Amino acid sequence: MRRGKKILQPLRDLGGALLDISGVMPYVQMQSAFDGNYPTMRAYWKSLFLDNLSDGVIDQLVMQAENMSSPQSILAVLHMGGAIQIVREEDSAFSGRYAPYLLNVGSELGDPQDDQAHIAWTRNCIEMAQPFSQGAQYFNFAEHNEGQDTMRKTFGAKYQRLAALKAKYDPTNLFRLNQNITPAP
Repeated sequence: MRRGKKILQPLRDLGGALLDISGVMPYVQMQSAFDGNYPTMRAYWKSLFLDNLSDGVIDQLVMQAENMSSPQSILAVLHMGGAIQIVREEDSAFSGRYAPYLLNVGSELGDPQDDQAHIAWTRNCIEMAQPFSQGAQYFNFAEHNEGQDTMRKTFGAKYQRLAALKAKYDPTNLFRLNQNITPAP
């Protein structure tokens, strides 16, 4: 814990942070940290694993942040190192362990007449970040049924194995109202 504080101190010394949530916190606190941004509990989320935080990525993120469709919108970059990368990519159905960063973009959908503007902003953020990614997503922050192309990009070499498992345990694709892998033929 001391090492982490020492590493972060130069960032804190820059001053002017709008929010500093770095530090040790219980899992439940971290999971509910942004609940206040979504009072209607209607939101539109997308995500994308990023290969790096190059100047190009940062320029795109700054531009997108300047054009947020709502003060309740969120554009977050999460570092994915540490324990996540202990498990090898091929040893788990969870994909993206190789990626150093995860971009989460979300908009709170308050007034239904503004939904399309918020959805468009969220989608545009992800589209602008695509050149800095292999195209894989974290499906807890994804549009409903992203399609098999996105599933293949996200699961990579594991896709065929997961499609075979889906064919064995859900051959009629009953459980298809989520991020879905189509059963193998």
